[in-house]
Amino acid sequence: MKRSTQKGNVLITLIIFMLISTIVISAAVAMIITNTGAISGIEQGQMAYQAAESGVEEAVIQLLRNPNFSGTVSNISTGLSKFTYTVSVSSPKTIDSYGSYLGFKRHIYVTTSYNSGQLVVNPWQESF
Repeated sequence: MKRSTQKGNVLITLIIFMLISTIVISAAVAMIITNTGAISGIEQGQMAYQAAESGVEEAVIQLLRNPNFSGTVSNISTGLSKFTYTVSVSSPKTIDSYGSYLGFKRHIYVTTSYNSGQLVVNPWQESF
C-alpha cells in the first residue's frame, strides 16, 4: 500500500514541476518577444534619424555649391528611408531636415553662416 502512495506523490511532483517549467518558459518567451519589438523600434528610429542626417548633409552640399540657395527639397528616397529638407532664405541660414523610415519620423535642424567666405555649420540638434 505504501508503494502506490509513493507513485502518486511522484506523479503529483512531476505535474507540479512541469507546470512551473511551462510558466517560466512562457514568461521567458513573452520577454523575448517584447524586447525584440522594442529593439526593432529603436533600430527603425535610428534609420529615420540617419535619413534626416542625409537631408542635412544634402542641404550643406547645396549651400557649398550655391551660398544663396534656399527652398525645400521633398521626399528624397534612399531605399526605405525618405528625407525632406528646407533651407531658410535669411542669414544665418537654418536647415530643417525631416527623415522617415517605416512610419518613424525624426527632425534635425542646424544653423549655418558664412565667415570669411567659409561655410560654418553649427552642431546639429534634434527636435522632439
